[in-house]
Amino acid sequence: MQLYLCSIIIFLNSCSNQGSLKTGELSPWDKGQTELSQEVKTPIIYSKTFEREREKFNYAPRFIPMRPSFTPDNQVVIRFGLQGEIGSSKMASSNALSEKNYIQILTENGRWRTIESHIKALRAYLQLSDAEQLLIKSGDRTPDMIEFDGKGNAYTIVEAKVKNKEEKYLLFSNDKMKTWQVFELSPAEWRLESDLFHNNRSVPPALLGKNKAGIILAPLKIVDNQLQKGQDILLAKVAKARLRNVMSGAGNCSVTVGTKTFVVYMLNEHRNGLKGVPHYILSYDHQTGDITEPLLLGESGHRLDLHNTPVIAVDSKGYLHVILGAHWHSMPYLKSKKPANFTEWSDVRYIAGNGDNRWSRNGLSYPGLLIDQKDTLHLVVRGRNAHFVKSDSTDPADPKDYGPHLNYALVYLRKKTGQAWEERKDLVILKNHLNYSNFYHKTALDKKGKLYVSYMYYAHDLSDKDKDIYHEKWPAKTTNLNKPPYVAHDPVLIYSNDGGDSWQITETKDFLQ
Repeated sequence: MQLYLCSIIIFLNSCSNQGSLKTGELSPWDKGQTELSQEVKTPIIYSKTFEREREKFNYAPRFIPMRPSFTPDNQVVIRFGLQGEIGSSKMASSNALSEKNYIQILTENGRWRTIESHIKALRAYLQLSDAEQLLIKSGDRTPDMIEFDGKGNAYTIVEAKVKNKEEKYLLFSNDKMKTWQVFELSPAEWRLESDLFHNNRSVPPALLGKNKAGIILAPLKIVDNQLQKGQDILLAKVAKARLRNVMSGAGNCSVTVGTKTFVVYMLNEHRNGLKGVPHYILSYDHQTGDITEPLLLGESGHRLDLHNTPVIAVDSKGYLHVILGAHWHSMPYLKSKKPANFTEWSDVRYIAGNGDNRWSRNGLSYPGLLIDQKDTLHLVVRGRNAHFVKSDSTDPADPKDYGPHLNYALVYLRKKTGQAWEERKDLVILKNHLNYSNFYHKTALDKKGKLYVSYMYYAHDLSDKDKDIYHEKWPAKTTNLNKPPYVAHDPVLIYSNDGGDSWQITETKDFLQ
């Protein structure tokens, strides 16, 4: 297979090649301030729609608490885009365009530093003058995360707009993010595979995309310490396919085991007489180039729904674990009967909700799936609390009686090896906003098994009182809150250091322990 390389490298003199990352300027958010007035454990309860952690607990993080990534030596790195002025803690979502995009790095002395080497490399690649504007997409619908392979090489996807043209780029660094190679990507929804202990990290993370033709893969290979990117490969010719959702949940749509990458996707059209969303799995062998025929895993939901995207993980023995995404239903869970083989599967087990494939007031949406070194599965989803319902409907599973009667929650579920899925545990609960809400949650796992969940709370269908509260807190934002663009604010990061038994708000010191 012919490989091509198009890259450019920028050097930052303040960076070191050895040891942990020590680059950049001191973060404008790190003023050495106290980050919490008290230890805050979940569940976190919002008594008012826009009563947030910052008021309730004097939460003043010294970093922007988006989804973290971790180097092989467990140093935390957070990439994010900012809409607003430097120093502001009010970060909007909604896939916005901004000139500001940062990588935060926590140094050994406990201080946060920021670098923009990835943006400088992209500007150089595009041959932009200082006066020319480069806008970066960021927010809940953009895969901003940085991924690392086992050698510490860094990979990230940047969506940018320049001269009224939007493009996507893969950036690669082999020197602790001092310099970057830049690769222009074809038009597609691209995803990088995240490291979850048991997938193969001796090779670059799988780079998958969805374009008009179907599911594609861009083969990546490291030669002489440089990244080479091959021509896109069409894995599945299905125009209405879709990979996992990045808006909320954002679990892996692929796992790489040995030389094979296993890919799960949903199809937004009826197949095999199913009424719900059909889900498929296939594999690609990086060594031989073989692509398997897609296998139907099953269905989720009672109708076609683009929100029902699946996620996958692999355990220490090579068994595949798949959760078929849902949108207010129970989530179907399957486990392969053979390691690194998808030809046979266990019977479907339904997680939470009604325990079947019906719509449910206690149904789940947007799976964020992790698996730790003990092969425990951790699932974070958006849910609702039906016991708050005040409804005239007599049918407990009537889709016509939709969300406006229900409180929303950020929900955690766990499955230990050889055991059933445990009862749900609510991490964040909304008690008084009874209309649509979302958390845009993202999950992460450090190299020692500590669990992280980032979220930004968003609500619409607001009462006049809620609108007044919103405008008082964020006066510079949109005045029409019930139409796009929808805006979330003030991200939060929580963690668990005991395998999911308890969760609490993350402070800087928690990364260093």
